[in-house]
Amino acid sequence: MENFGLYIKNIRQSKELESAVLEINSCLKEDKVKDASIFFDGVGPNPYDVRCGMFNSSDLWGFTGNLVVLSSDTARSAMKIVNKFNLYFYYNWAEHKDTLGVLSVVTNKKVKTICRNEKDAKELYRITGVKPIGVAEDFKNILDIIGE
Repeated sequence: MENFGLYIKNIRQSKELESAVLEINSCLKEDKVKDASIFFDGVGPNPYDVRCGMFNSSDLWGFTGNLVVLSSDTARSAMKIVNKFNLYFYYNWAEHKDTLGVLSVVTNKKVKTICRNEKDAKELYRITGVKPIGVAEDFKNILDIIGE
């Protein structure tokens, strides 16, 4: 895979950032991806050894590749950008559930959905009628799902 991007609301210490950084670092080391970037809206302290570029979300206009978003807010922001990236919504990382927001994202033909676990996949289907393209527990093997 050429480029992998992650768009997250805030790069403060969190379970999702920790899991993402571990998987990104592993994939870079194993040459599963040539380049990786993390885009964010807000900044906070984090203790992670991040081995890829971290950029404000205003720099998304220059990104090409596969972009994973973790919330309906970041998904809607990314959908407004006219660029050559494939958009993946990683369902159920958001702290607050925005059912209408999720519905508007997963029913968009340009967005492919990945779930954190089988339980979330069933919930997503129950709520939206959409089946995910795959399940990746805490980012494990997410690049394999995207590359299929």
